[in-house]
Amino acid sequence: MPGSNRKAAPRRTAGDRYHADTYGRAIYRACRKAFPFPAKMAPDTSAWDDARKAAYVRAHGQEAFDRHHAEVTAWYERHRWHPHRLRHTTSTRVARQFGEIASQTLLGHTTLKTTVIYTERDWSQAEKVMAAVG
Repeated sequence: MPGSNRKAAPRRTAGDRYHADTYGRAIYRACRKAFPFPAKMAPDTSAWDDARKAAYVRAHGQEAFDRHHAEVTAWYERHRWHPHRLRHTTSTRVARQFGEIASQTLLGHTTLKTTVIYTERDWSQAEKVMAAVG
């Protein structure tokens, strides 16, 4: 019967409205469920505190930690997604088509310096310069 599979005391309950981070949390949970952290890559160093990192470094060395942490970070880059990526992509597209000032206006930034952080570099401009200069 519909509604009969509800939990008696759920950890999360519905709120009155959506908040700014609601979609981000939903996407985070979906990514975690779709792509669980691989056991063969353990330990997951992505959210370690200083004490845990220091213990790992004492046991395995700094180079081993750096190498493993880089692998973990690369895995997260491939298997996690955040809604801010849409903002970065839009900033880049608008900047390429209409210029950085248009992108700054669209994003609501007060300084162009902030917009440049969001905008991916346009390497095609460098290619054109190198083709012309030689």
